[in-house]
This record gives sequence, structure tokens and C-alpha cells, in this order.
Amino acid sequence: MRTSGWMKRQPWFWPVKLFFKRISGKELWLKQQVTFETVKASEWTFIAEKLDADSVIYSLGVGDNIEFDLDLIDRFARLYGSHHHGQTAARTGGPVEDGR
Repeated sequence: MRTSGWMKRQPWFWPVKLFFKRISGKELWLKQQVTFETVKASEWTFIAEKLDADSVIYSLGVGDNIEFDLDLIDRFARLYGSHHHGQTAARTGGPVEDGR
């Protein structure tokens, strides 16, 4: 049975659909078991407490927007040190590697 677009736009539709899927065994009954405090940098969200001196962050394909990379460097480079290459390094005064 197909539902109309009008019905899908109603605020009660998705909770009711999920309930029926759960009681029929097609959807799991999951409860939130873990919570972490997240940090938003640029347009990305991450868990800051999980980053430490042994963490490695590979940031590839950022294009022209390196705000996230610069924010991570500002937040964590003083605490743990950092080593970065490419466009980010050129803007922060770090080592530059041209890939040759």
C-alpha cells in the first residue's frame, strides 16, 4: 500500500510508522546508550575528548575551505603538537610538502 504525500507530511506519520515497524519485527527497539559532548568546527562536528597526543587526523580533499583544519590546529596544536602538510601548512607556517 502506498501512502500519499499529504500523509507523509503530517507530524504523526513517521513516529506511527516506526512504531508499527518495531512491533512487526522489521525495526529494532534501540535506546541511546552512549552520549558524548560534541564540538562544532566550521561545518563539522567531532568528539574533542577522543582526540589526544596519539591521534592521527587525515583531512583530504578539502578544496578551498580549510577552516576545519585550521580550527583543529588552533585547538590541539598547543596541547599535543601537530605536523601538517600542503595548503594548511602554507597558511599556518608549518612544513610544506609538494608531493615530489
